[in-house]
Amino acid sequence: MTASRISPFAVSLFVQASLVSANRPGFAVVNAGYKSFATEGGMPVVVGPQLTNPDGTLQENGRKSPFLYRKAQHFLGHESSASNYELRAASDETWRVSWLTGAVIGMKREVFDDLGGWDSGFFVYHEDSDLCIRARLRGYPVLLTGTTRWVHAWGRATRSWSWNSWKLELRSAARFYRKYPALLLHPALVRLRRGIQYSADDVARYHL
Repeated sequence: MTASRISPFAVSLFVQASLVSANRPGFAVVNAGYKSFATEGGMPVVVGPQLTNPDGTLQENGRKSPFLYRKAQHFLGHESSASNYELRAASDETWRVSWLTGAVIGMKREVFDDLGGWDSGFFVYHEDSDLCIRARLRGYPVLLTGTTRWVHAWGRATRSWSWNSWKLELRSAARFYRKYPALLLHPALVRLRRGIQYSADDVARYHL
């Protein structure tokens, strides 16, 4: 599924959103007092607000499909990552994305239950991309909306050197790519091998 801007975007709204935070043990569901998207054409969605740093700048909490080469470029700070992997939504934009970082992910509780919740095999890292891929495989659109902003103080431990943090990262990465081995390849090779004309970012569908 390529990242695509939704405009115009017909949705229904719900006020008491079920918010799921990946940054707490297990999961936390709280009643939130902000309005968020509930459905797209009648289909429940998984949605994330545009995250901002405390100074108001936008964080890249929307992402394209997590092919391994993209993850490597992102960690190494390669300039192509900004256009090839990271997504941000302006205040008037809603984007269909492959996955959302797990600081704030909203969905109806029944959607969360239908997905089976978080995969407990991920202690930390990659649990958010796994949840969103499973949502897409179940037919739920994954959206990043700039109409709601959420201040998030970025605290990812692997942005600085910490062997313990990197051990957790690598352990989760190994589990993730065992579940989705096609993401080890370049998207062009996946399309060539499968002979299917899906877009590169719809690679998760190959695991159906």
